[in-house]
Amino acid sequence: MSYSGYYRDIPASGNDPEDDQPKMTINANSIDDLINFEHYSFNNNNGGTHKKMTMKEPHAAGGQTLNSSCINSVSSAVTLKPEATFTNANGAYTISAIRAFANMSITNLGAVTLNHKMNVASVLCSLAIATFTITVTLTSNAVIGSSADNICPIFAVSGLYNSVTYTFSSNTIIFVVKQTAPTTSFKFSFQILQV
Repeated sequence: MSYSGYYRDIPASGNDPEDDQPKMTINANSIDDLINFEHYSFNNNNGGTHKKMTMKEPHAAGGQTLNSSCINSVSSAVTLKPEATFTNANGAYTISAIRAFANMSITNLGAVTLNHKMNVASVLCSLAIATFTITVTLTSNAVIGSSADNICPIFAVSGLYNSVTYTFSSNTIIFVVKQTAPTTSFKFSFQILQV
């Protein structure tokens, strides 16, 4: 982010405002640049609303009371990069832990319709009798590391099923859904967490 500088205490008491006018212009432009970095700035219909939120480095949230909360960045032992954390009086919650997710519909022929996804490059489904093998390839850098030891998949399946197992290697996670009986179609959702 760049801005033109800022002069404190301008206009100064006792000064002729005309003398301070160039500094007031610099201050006004710097305020606009600062606001425009993360917000829509002046003269926009949606002025004042956020475009993004930038946190440069880890900072402690400090103690939160019942009526306050904070979003801050903390260091991650796994990714070795700052992670976004929401902190309130109940505790701290890593909100950047969700690395990937998808919600999909799967037909009895193994056709996949992705309804919602994040950091999912592709989904393939193969079918044996009452057993669906769902191979999910994540986008590069969706997770850090190639071992299943540092990820936590959460999944949900509609319909009757006996078990869901998974394996993870590199950037690919394979879910095996064994149903109690063949079904015409079902919904499958998952999230990959990593902290």
